Amino acid sequence: MWYLSTIALGSLYAMASATPTHQLGMRQSNSELKSVTAPIKIINSYSTIELSLGTPPQPVDLLFDTGSGPLWVLNPSCAENCSGPANRSFFDPSTSSTALYTAGHETVQYQGGTISGEIWSDSLTIQNLTFPTPQRFINADTSNWFALPAGGFVGLAFPSIALGNTSIYDVLFHPTHIPDHRTGIYLGNAQTTTSNPSPPTNGIVTFGGSEEEKYGSEPLKWVDVLPAPSGDQYEIWRVPVGAAKTSRNGAVTALNIQPGASAIFDTGAGLISAPESIIDELYNSLGFNYTAISQGYRPLCSEVVGYNSSLTLTFGGIEVTVTTADLARPGYTEDQYCFPPFNPWNSDRWILGKAFLQSFYSVWDLGGWDVSSVANAKPRLGLSYLKKQYHPRL
Repeated sequence: MWYLSTIALGSLYAMASATPTHQLGMRQSNSELKSVTAPIKIINSYSTIELSLGTPPQPVDLLFDTGSGPLWVLNPSCAENCSGPANRSFFDPSTSSTALYTAGHETVQYQGGTISGEIWSDSLTIQNLTFPTPQRFINADTSNWFALPAGGFVGLAFPSIALGNTSIYDVLFHPTHIPDHRTGIYLGNAQTTTSNPSPPTNGIVTFGGSEEEKYGSEPLKWVDVLPAPSGDQYEIWRVPVGAAKTSRNGAVTALNIQPGASAIFDTGAGLISAPESIIDELYNSLGFNYTAISQGYRPLCSEVVGYNSSLTLTFGGIEVTVTTADLARPGYTEDQYCFPPFNPWNSDRWILGKAFLQSFYSVWDLGGWDVSSVANAKPRLGLSYLKKQYHPRL
């Protein structure tokens, strides 16, 4: 979920030491280190993973979001004081023997809502493996995010935009903790629908490694990540867009891409946001009727699959193609209708959410252990079109 704005109010203090029952050894050689996997769970159409904080560990379901930086989790006070669904997970620092209040406070505003709370640090556990460095996070006691069923976010954008030094990379991504500075994501083959918004899925997030040979049908296609406009650091997973074209029944349409255009890869977004200036031609050249869609028309999923068309985007020196069948997401008010895959917005950037990413095994490589400046690392993003058996089931 890409930031709208952020308000930093925090001050930074020293972290506490955790004393976990099963702690990752600090002296392991690289050959002994293993990647850490977190199965994906879908909750009311949101893709989440389970992390645990504290001693003893308190499990929390968090939306994993490559479009934002902080790790935050709801405080139990939000069960009564905050808007949103019931039965969400929470972290209660008062019941953890290793929790440390840092005296900081942060407010984060997203497109879907705003959260704020105190900054705490505590032990981090993933799949029964506890890391030796305490994790900083926002313990949100205020939230107006009504629709979010998860207990918070784990931001997987770059640490530079993690307010209050709350990036999971600061703890997890260290050469004595995991074997590689990459994250692999397979979103799974389940499709959420109106009648089944929380289906079981086989998706998985791998920290410290990737499984493109298992899931991908082709070698990874790599593209370098663009630094922030300031040029001195990385912020989000943004890559250059050099060209875009559609193809339908042999007819190819080149879309007008502005110089300097780029795309943000965002697991926290559901659909694809495309430049408003090309939205009519994009839809119509793929077989949709954009005028009808803008007036509320709901395309049948069978229609979308039957368009037999595709979109190809050029990122740096690579081309990546998705078909309209790939982009079909059922459940647009009723199961037989599919969501229109593109949202127009007033920008030359694209935002590629789950509607795009669900067709690929994606690898998010920091390019180094220290990403505090562009001089220290060369981040890149890799994509491999999924093998047939791993594609989402329509």
